[in-house]
Amino acid sequence: MAVVDGIVALRDSKDINMPAMFFHADEWAAFVRGAADGEFTQP
Repeated sequence: MAVVDGIVALRDSKDINMPAMFFHADEWAAFVRGAADGEFTQP
């Protein structure tokens, strides 16, 4: 993960040939909050 000019870039370190995914910092923050709040857990 890297943050440059408010953009979060992610890539799979096990498969460096795959392209990176890019998110605005506010989108990434919303995802992290959702994960912390359990929004993505299955019943």
